[in-house]
Amino acid sequence: FVGPFVRFPLLPPPAHCGLGHLTPQGVLQHLQLGRVLRQVYLTEFNLLGNQWEHDDILVYCTKYRRTFQSVLAFLYSFIPDFDISKVRLQEGRGVSFCGDDCRCEQSDHYDQKYEQERRDYRRSHPGIVDLVHRVNPLVREGEDITSPLVMRDALLSYVCHGASLPCVAGRCVRVEDVTGLVSYEEWEGRQKRTSAQRKAAKLRVYGLMKGISSALNGMMRDSRPRVVVYSGHDRTLKYLLDTLSIPNYQLPYYASRLVLELYQNASVTHGPDYHATYYFRLVYNGKDITKFIPF
Repeated sequence: FVGPFVRFPLLPPPAHCGLGHLTPQGVLQHLQLGRVLRQVYLTEFNLLGNQWEHDDILVYCTKYRRTFQSVLAFLYSFIPDFDISKVRLQEGRGVSFCGDDCRCEQSDHYDQKYEQERRDYRRSHPGIVDLVHRVNPLVREGEDITSPLVMRDALLSYVCHGASLPCVAGRCVRVEDVTGLVSYEEWEGRQKRTSAQRKAAKLRVYGLMKGISSALNGMMRDSRPRVVVYSGHDRTLKYLLDTLSIPNYQLPYYASRLVLELYQNASVTHGPDYHATYYFRLVYNGKDITKFIPF
């Protein structure tokens, strides 16, 4: 089952919070998410039927310990009578699951243009630049953090676990510092999205979109796979949301999910154009966002 992930432990250590690692609270989030989606898709819709085989479920995961442990926790409560030997876990290339379409110089070009725009935003807010500079030695000693979004991410790891904000020699990060960073992130996200940002996202996520399209065609043509799961990162979701023109003003929260549902109109007779009997819906963290898609 574990294949390329054989060196990763199945669970995070209970007492140690490593940088960039899943925590026990993160495991609980994914167990709860799996239970909720199991109720919706397996109990109410009976998506897997009474029995399922290994080719009914496809699972892709980036080669990070936290995404591997996250998808294990999710599958454990999502799949009835979970049997680890029946699930094949495949490695996804890069945080965007780019497959055979990873190399693209133009995506780097547009990423650089977008990053320059973000630096211009920061220069228009000198207070937020000073804030990041002031709290940096309290949060990451010996590491120079300049991005407000990276700093926000680092501090949320304390806030979301109910831990005390970091202090050094009597100087502490304040709650107002965290709220200031979150407010700035939302402000930046609400600025007009540029063509550079959208083009970079489309190029980054092109391979993943091809994979999703292929899986949907298989579902329509052969009724398999029944379920496809990708365990990725906030940037994975960010690329998808930007590509699909979905309004999003902050990086996705912990344990966020984007679900693409495929429906068939059973009252329509199948013919050579069987695609015409199928419909899709897009749900982001429990909210139907299909209406935002421009196609």
